[in-house]
Amino acid sequence: MSKVSSDKKEKPKHKKLLSIIDEYLVDLECLREMHASVVPVLQAQDKERKDALSEIFRSAKEKGEEKSESPADESTESQEETSGTVADMQKTEVVSSDADGKEKEEKKKITLKFKPTDVDFISANIHKIEKAEKLFEKQLVVTLVSRFDEFLGKILKLILEQNPEWVISADKTISYKDLIALKSVDKAIQGIIYKEVEDLLRDSHEKQIQYIDDKLKIGIGKNFSKLKEFLEVAERRNLFVHTGGTVSGQYIDKCKSFGCNVSNSLGEKLGSDIEYFNSAFLVYFEIGLRIGQGSYRRIFANEMEIADRALNNLAVKFMNLGEYSLAEVITEFDLAIPEKLRSSGSEFLYFSKINRAVSQKFQGKVNEK
Repeated sequence: MSKVSSDKKEKPKHKKLLSIIDEYLVDLECLREMHASVVPVLQAQDKERKDALSEIFRSAKEKGEEKSESPADESTESQEETSGTVADMQKTEVVSSDADGKEKEEKKKITLKFKPTDVDFISANIHKIEKAEKLFEKQLVVTLVSRFDEFLGKILKLILEQNPEWVISADKTISYKDLIALKSVDKAIQGIIYKEVEDLLRDSHEKQIQYIDDKLKIGIGKNFSKLKEFLEVAERRNLFVHTGGTVSGQYIDKCKSFGCNVSNSLGEKLGSDIEYFNSAFLVYFEIGLRIGQGSYRRIFANEMEIADRALNNLAVKFMNLGEYSLAEVITEFDLAIPEKLRSSGSEFLYFSKINRAVSQKFQGKVNEK
């Protein structure tokens, strides 16, 4: 057993990085599939319960009106008596004309009483389903951002292991006691890297992007047009976790600091409907792709062909899944990669152009490029 374990070779770092990218993008697609599958079920159950409650009120109201229209009760208060507690009060106005043609109003008060099993139970379930839907939608945004943080942590750890000099500087020190405990310089360096990654992950997402751009020169801050949306989703995630979605002064100030105009007022409650989640998903999908592929091409400059092939395979994978919009995002990014960060052959560039055209065709788009 030990011999097999010792003979097992660790996956090369460049292939490990590609696996991290692939797993992240597929996980995000799983989150979107979960949203598309679960939310409609909760909405359907919500509608079913609301319809049931409406039918109870409609039926009871009709009975009350029938009784109020009977001659014996024409000018008196009428009630629909059942066992239980009063659940609602309905008032109706009946307009009639006297012999002189003058109109007068005759108000009739109808008190509708229902059994707790008919109203309280259904009402409680309506509120339960409504809340479940909102909680689920918020939790998916929290999971989306958390999955990005996990992805970023793995990327940062790998690239710093490849470039330990980025963290081993005059201001990064380790005590002699800690060095003895770690037993080797390599483990000490590993410990410093872990500490660097932990500190970065505790920092704001804005600072994380700045760090990546500073170290890797991949231009996320300059070239990623949806950076503001990316940062807003991260701040909204913080609201969901800490305030349940209630807008805070910190949320407004942070959004304004990176140029995102928010129309929400202090104390307003934010959620995450299907439109918002799908938009957030696409933003986090694209930025993960950019960071992952950009990191690879800067760190493993001698393995460009493998990166080109992996990007092509990724586009084909999502096309085979029928996710043509995602395949288009991948191919658009692929075609924008500078020549110096591509492999020397033009084969994969050609494939990317074809895959983009196919993706746009199946989305009903006209490719004018």
